[in-house]
Amino acid sequence: MGVNALIGVGLPVYNGEEFLATAIDSVLAQTFQDFQVLISDNASTDRTEEICREYVARDSRVKYFRAPENRGIVWNYNEVFKLSSQKYFMWFSHDDVIAPTYLERCVKACEEDPNVVLCFSNWGEIDSAGHLRFTQKSRVVMDSPDRVERFRAAISLDHLCEPWCGVTRSDILKKTPLYGSFADYDRVMIAELGLYGRFVEIPEPLFFRREHEGRSIYMHPTRFERTGWLDRKLKGSIVFPHFREYREFWAAASRVNLPWRERMGCDWALLKWAATYWPRMATDLRVAAHETLRPLFSR
Repeated sequence: MGVNALIGVGLPVYNGEEFLATAIDSVLAQTFQDFQVLISDNASTDRTEEICREYVARDSRVKYFRAPENRGIVWNYNEVFKLSSQKYFMWFSHDDVIAPTYLERCVKACEEDPNVVLCFSNWGEIDSAGHLRFTQKSRVVMDSPDRVERFRAAISLDHLCEPWCGVTRSDILKKTPLYGSFADYDRVMIAELGLYGRFVEIPEPLFFRREHEGRSIYMHPTRFERTGWLDRKLKGSIVFPHFREYREFWAAASRVNLPWRERMGCDWALLKWAATYWPRMATDLRVAAHETLRPLFSR
Protein backbone atom coordinates (compact mmCIF):
# COMPACT_ATOMS: atom_id res chain seq x y z
CA MET A 1 0.00 0.00 0.00
CA GLY A 2 1.08 3.65 0.28
CA VAL A 3 3.01 4.99 -2.71
CA ASN A 4 2.29 1.81 -4.67
CA ALA A 5 -1.39 1.81 -3.73
CA LEU A 6 -4.01 1.53 -6.45
CA ILE A 7 -5.93 4.72 -5.59
CA GLY A 8 -4.83 8.17 -4.50
CA VAL A 9 -7.53 10.07 -2.62
CA GLY A 10 -6.70 13.77 -2.88
CA LEU A 11 -8.07 15.92 -0.08
CA PRO A 12 -7.39 19.67 -0.44
CA VAL A 13 -8.36 21.62 2.66
CA TYR A 14 -8.34 25.07 4.20
CA ASN A 15 -9.68 25.65 7.72
CA GLY A 16 -11.71 22.45 7.65
CA GLU A 17 -11.58 21.50 11.32
CA GLU A 18 -15.35 21.12 11.72
CA PHE A 19 -15.85 18.24 9.27
CA LEU A 20 -12.36 17.04 8.33
CA ALA A 21 -12.10 14.10 10.73
CA THR A 22 -15.44 12.69 9.57
CA ALA A 23 -14.32 12.89 5.94
CA ILE A 24 -11.02 11.12 6.62
CA ASP A 25 -12.76 8.46 8.73
CA SER A 26 -15.11 7.66 5.86
CA VAL A 27 -12.10 6.95 3.62
CA LEU A 28 -10.27 4.86 6.19
CA ALA A 29 -13.44 2.79 6.70
CA GLN A 30 -13.51 1.62 3.06
CA THR A 31 -13.89 -2.07 2.27
CA PHE A 32 -11.24 -1.52 -0.42
CA GLN A 33 -8.08 -0.68 1.52
CA ASP A 34 -5.45 -0.26 -1.19
CA PHE A 35 -5.34 3.54 -1.19
CA GLN A 36 -3.33 6.52 -0.05
CA VAL A 37 -4.88 9.70 1.37
CA LEU A 38 -3.06 12.83 0.21
CA ILE A 39 -3.97 15.93 2.21
CA SER A 40 -2.84 19.33 1.00
CA ASP A 41 -3.40 22.05 3.60
CA ASN A 42 -3.56 25.59 2.20
CA ALA A 43 -1.96 27.19 5.29
CA SER A 44 -4.98 26.68 7.56
CA THR A 45 -5.21 28.83 10.67
CA ASP A 46 -7.54 26.57 12.68
CA ARG A 47 -6.98 23.01 14.04
CA THR A 48 -6.71 21.45 10.56
CA GLU A 49 -2.96 20.79 10.86
CA GLU A 50 -3.33 19.23 14.30
CA ILE A 51 -6.10 16.92 13.11
CA CYS A 52 -4.14 15.84 10.04
CA ARG A 53 -0.98 15.08 11.98
CA GLU A 54 -2.98 12.93 14.39
CA TYR A 55 -4.16 10.79 11.46
CA VAL A 56 -0.64 10.63 9.99
CA ALA A 57 0.62 9.26 13.30
CA ARG A 58 -2.08 6.60 13.36
CA ASP A 59 -2.15 5.42 9.73
CA SER A 60 0.81 5.32 7.34
CA ARG A 61 -1.52 5.66 4.35
CA VAL A 62 -2.35 9.24 5.32
CA LYS A 63 0.13 11.80 3.97
CA TYR A 64 0.03 15.45 4.97
CA PHE A 65 1.47 18.40 3.06
CA ARG A 66 1.18 22.02 4.15
CA ALA A 67 1.66 25.07 1.94
CA PRO A 68 3.59 27.97 3.51
CA GLU A 69 0.82 30.35 2.39
CA ASN A 70 -2.70 30.13 1.01
CA ARG A 71 -2.26 29.65 -2.73
CA GLY A 72 -5.94 29.37 -3.61
CA ILE A 73 -8.40 26.54 -4.05
CA VAL A 74 -7.51 25.74 -7.68
CA TRP A 75 -3.80 25.43 -6.85
CA ASN A 76 -4.68 23.13 -3.96
CA TYR A 77 -6.94 20.86 -6.01
CA ASN A 78 -4.26 20.50 -8.67
CA GLU A 79 -1.54 20.04 -6.07
CA VAL A 80 -3.12 16.93 -4.50
CA PHE A 81 -3.19 15.27 -7.91
CA LYS A 82 0.44 16.21 -8.60
CA LEU A 83 1.37 14.62 -5.27
CA SER A 84 -0.21 11.32 -6.28
CA SER A 85 1.37 8.46 -8.21
CA GLN A 86 -1.43 5.90 -8.20
CA LYS A 87 -3.25 4.25 -11.11
CA TYR A 88 -6.52 5.86 -10.05
CA PHE A 89 -7.23 9.20 -8.44
CA MET A 90 -10.19 10.72 -6.65
CA TRP A 91 -10.73 14.30 -5.50
CA PHE A 92 -12.50 14.48 -2.15
CA SER A 93 -13.74 17.46 -0.18
CA HIS A 94 -13.05 17.85 3.53
CA ASP A 95 -16.76 18.25 4.30
CA ASP A 96 -18.14 15.29 2.33
CA VAL A 97 -18.51 11.58 3.17
CA ILE A 98 -18.35 8.34 1.19
CA ALA A 99 -20.04 5.03 2.03
CA PRO A 100 -17.76 2.08 2.91
CA THR A 101 -18.11 0.40 -0.50
CA TYR A 102 -17.56 3.51 -2.64
CA LEU A 103 -13.95 2.86 -3.66
CA GLU A 104 -14.52 -0.88 -4.10
CA ARG A 105 -17.46 -0.41 -6.44
CA CYS A 106 -15.77 2.35 -8.46
CA VAL A 107 -12.52 0.43 -8.93
CA LYS A 108 -14.41 -2.69 -9.97
CA ALA A 109 -16.22 -0.79 -12.74
CA CYS A 110 -12.96 0.69 -14.05
CA GLU A 111 -11.03 -2.58 -13.88
CA GLU A 112 -13.73 -4.49 -15.75
CA ASP A 113 -13.87 -2.08 -18.70
CA PRO A 114 -10.79 -0.21 -20.00
CA ASN A 115 -13.11 2.21 -21.85
CA VAL A 116 -14.38 3.57 -18.54
CA VAL A 117 -12.29 6.58 -17.50
CA LEU A 118 -14.33 7.59 -14.46
CA CYS A 119 -16.77 5.96 -12.07
CA PHE A 120 -18.94 7.70 -9.51
CA SER A 121 -22.27 7.00 -7.81
CA ASN A 122 -25.70 8.40 -7.12
CA TRP A 123 -25.34 10.96 -4.37
CA GLY A 124 -27.04 12.09 -1.23
CA GLU A 125 -27.16 15.39 0.61
CA ILE A 126 -26.44 15.52 4.33
CA ASP A 127 -26.79 18.45 6.70
CA SER A 128 -24.12 19.87 8.98
CA ALA A 129 -24.95 17.21 11.59
CA GLY A 130 -24.62 14.38 9.05
CA HIS A 131 -28.33 13.63 8.72
CA LEU A 132 -29.44 12.47 5.27
CA ARG A 133 -31.78 14.94 3.58
CA PHE A 134 -32.33 13.22 0.20
CA THR A 135 -30.66 11.09 -2.46
CA GLN A 136 -30.50 11.70 -6.19
CA LYS A 137 -29.23 10.39 -9.50
CA SER A 138 -26.83 12.60 -11.40
CA ARG A 139 -28.32 14.89 -14.02
CA VAL A 140 -25.40 14.22 -16.37
CA VAL A 141 -25.33 10.88 -18.21
CA MET A 142 -22.02 10.10 -19.91
CA ASP A 143 -22.08 6.34 -20.41
CA SER A 144 -22.70 6.53 -24.16
CA PRO A 145 -20.08 4.95 -26.48
CA ASP A 146 -20.47 8.10 -28.62
CA ARG A 147 -17.87 10.74 -27.66
CA VAL A 148 -19.86 13.61 -29.13
CA GLU A 149 -22.93 12.61 -27.14
CA ARG A 150 -20.86 12.52 -23.95
CA PHE A 151 -19.38 15.94 -24.72
CA ARG A 152 -22.82 17.37 -25.41
CA ALA A 153 -24.08 16.07 -22.06
CA ALA A 154 -21.08 17.41 -20.15
CA ILE A 155 -21.22 20.98 -21.45
CA SER A 156 -24.87 21.40 -20.49
CA LEU A 157 -25.38 23.88 -17.65
CA ASP A 158 -28.27 21.83 -16.22
CA HIS A 159 -26.22 19.37 -14.13
CA LEU A 160 -24.27 19.81 -10.90
CA CYS A 161 -20.92 18.30 -12.02
CA GLU A 162 -21.45 15.27 -9.77
CA PRO A 163 -18.73 13.17 -11.49
CA TRP A 164 -15.97 15.45 -10.12
CA CYS A 165 -15.76 13.17 -7.07
CA GLY A 166 -15.42 9.98 -9.11
CA VAL A 167 -12.54 7.53 -9.26
CA THR A 168 -10.62 8.50 -12.42
CA ARG A 169 -7.77 6.98 -14.41
CA SER A 170 -4.67 9.02 -13.56
CA ASP A 171 -3.08 8.56 -16.97
CA ILE A 172 -6.11 10.26 -18.54
CA LEU A 173 -6.08 13.11 -16.00
CA LYS A 174 -2.44 13.75 -16.91
CA LYS A 175 -3.50 14.51 -20.47
CA THR A 176 -5.55 17.48 -19.27
CA PRO A 177 -4.36 20.84 -17.88
CA LEU A 178 -6.28 19.94 -14.67
CA TYR A 179 -8.41 22.68 -13.12
CA GLY A 180 -8.25 26.29 -14.27
CA SER A 181 -8.84 29.50 -12.34
CA PHE A 182 -12.26 30.26 -13.78
CA ALA A 183 -15.87 29.64 -12.79
CA ASP A 184 -17.20 26.17 -13.71
CA TYR A 185 -13.73 24.70 -14.14
CA ASP A 186 -15.08 21.31 -13.02
CA ARG A 187 -17.59 21.24 -15.88
CA VAL A 188 -14.83 21.83 -18.41
CA MET A 189 -12.72 19.07 -16.85
CA ILE A 190 -15.65 16.64 -17.02
CA ALA A 191 -16.23 17.51 -20.68
CA GLU A 192 -12.60 16.86 -21.58
CA LEU A 193 -12.39 13.58 -19.66
CA GLY A 194 -15.54 12.41 -21.42
CA LEU A 195 -13.78 12.71 -24.78
CA TYR A 196 -11.37 9.99 -23.64
CA GLY A 197 -13.89 7.45 -22.41
CA ARG A 198 -17.18 6.61 -20.73
CA PHE A 199 -18.37 7.49 -17.24
CA VAL A 200 -20.19 4.89 -15.16
CA GLU A 201 -22.65 5.88 -12.44
CA ILE A 202 -23.31 3.31 -9.71
CA PRO A 203 -27.10 3.25 -9.16
CA GLU A 204 -26.83 3.61 -5.38
CA PRO A 205 -26.12 6.69 -3.24
CA LEU A 206 -22.57 6.08 -1.99
CA PHE A 207 -21.33 9.67 -2.01
CA PHE A 208 -22.75 12.29 0.35
CA ARG A 209 -22.33 16.02 -0.13
CA ARG A 210 -22.61 18.11 3.00
CA GLU A 211 -24.84 21.15 2.87
CA HIS A 212 -23.74 23.88 5.28
CA GLU A 213 -23.47 27.65 5.39
CA GLY A 214 -19.69 27.63 4.97
CA ARG A 215 -19.77 26.22 1.42
CA SER A 216 -17.98 28.38 -1.12
CA ILE A 217 -21.05 28.57 -3.34
CA TYR A 218 -22.78 30.60 -0.61
CA MET A 219 -19.76 32.75 0.12
CA HIS A 220 -19.33 33.50 -3.61
CA PRO A 221 -22.82 32.98 -5.09
CA THR A 222 -22.38 34.46 -8.58
CA ARG A 223 -19.98 33.45 -11.34
CA PHE A 224 -18.58 36.97 -11.28
CA GLU A 225 -17.72 36.67 -7.58
CA ARG A 226 -16.34 33.15 -7.99
CA THR A 227 -14.07 34.31 -10.80
CA GLY A 228 -12.43 36.87 -8.52
CA TRP A 229 -12.19 34.30 -5.73
CA LEU A 230 -10.58 31.67 -7.97
CA ASP A 231 -8.18 34.09 -9.63
CA ARG A 232 -7.19 36.85 -7.21
CA LYS A 233 -5.62 38.89 -10.00
CA LEU A 234 -9.13 39.35 -11.41
CA LYS A 235 -10.77 40.40 -8.15
CA GLY A 236 -12.56 43.68 -8.78
CA SER A 237 -11.95 43.43 -12.52
CA ILE A 238 -14.56 43.25 -15.26
CA VAL A 239 -14.89 39.59 -16.21
CA PHE A 240 -16.93 37.57 -18.69
CA PRO A 241 -17.37 34.18 -16.97
CA HIS A 242 -19.70 32.57 -19.52
CA PHE A 243 -17.55 33.70 -22.44
CA ARG A 244 -14.50 32.29 -20.61
CA GLU A 245 -16.24 28.97 -20.04
CA TYR A 246 -17.21 28.82 -23.71
CA ARG A 247 -13.60 29.44 -24.73
CA GLU A 248 -12.41 26.70 -22.38
CA PHE A 249 -14.86 24.19 -23.88
CA TRP A 250 -13.40 24.90 -27.33
CA ALA A 251 -9.88 24.48 -25.93
CA ALA A 252 -10.79 21.17 -24.29
CA ALA A 253 -12.13 19.75 -27.56
CA SER A 254 -9.03 20.98 -29.41
CA ARG A 255 -6.62 19.24 -27.02
CA VAL A 256 -8.05 15.79 -27.75
CA ASN A 257 -7.00 14.18 -31.02
CA LEU A 258 -10.45 13.51 -32.49
CA PRO A 259 -11.34 12.17 -35.95
CA TRP A 260 -12.67 15.00 -38.09
CA ARG A 261 -16.29 13.80 -37.91
CA GLU A 262 -16.23 13.78 -34.11
CA ARG A 263 -14.49 17.14 -33.99
CA MET A 264 -17.18 18.57 -36.25
CA GLY A 265 -19.80 17.07 -33.94
CA CYS A 266 -18.22 18.77 -30.92
CA ASP A 267 -17.96 22.06 -32.80
CA TRP A 268 -21.64 21.87 -33.70
CA ALA A 269 -22.52 21.09 -30.08
CA LEU A 270 -20.61 24.20 -29.00
CA LEU A 271 -22.36 26.40 -31.55
CA LYS A 272 -25.69 25.14 -30.21
CA TRP A 273 -24.42 25.83 -26.67
CA ALA A 274 -23.85 29.47 -27.57
CA ALA A 275 -27.34 29.71 -29.06
CA THR A 276 -28.93 28.06 -26.02
CA TYR A 277 -27.05 30.03 -23.40
CA TRP A 278 -26.81 33.34 -25.22
CA PRO A 279 -28.97 35.02 -22.52
CA ARG A 280 -26.29 34.15 -19.95
CA MET A 281 -23.54 35.45 -22.19
CA ALA A 282 -25.59 38.61 -22.71
CA THR A 283 -25.63 38.99 -18.92
CA ASP A 284 -21.83 39.08 -19.02
CA LEU A 285 -22.05 41.99 -21.44
CA ARG A 286 -24.66 43.84 -19.39
CA VAL A 287 -22.68 43.48 -16.17
CA ALA A 288 -19.50 44.63 -17.94
CA ALA A 289 -21.29 47.67 -19.34
CA HIS A 290 -22.74 48.52 -15.95
CA GLU A 291 -19.35 48.25 -14.23
CA THR A 292 -17.70 50.32 -16.96
CA LEU A 293 -20.26 53.13 -16.82
CA ARG A 294 -20.86 53.17 -13.08
CA PRO A 295 -17.88 55.48 -12.28
CA LEU A 296 -19.25 58.02 -14.75
CA PHE A 297 -22.65 58.19 -13.04
CA SER A 298 -21.28 58.09 -9.51
CA ARG A 299 -19.41 61.38 -9.85
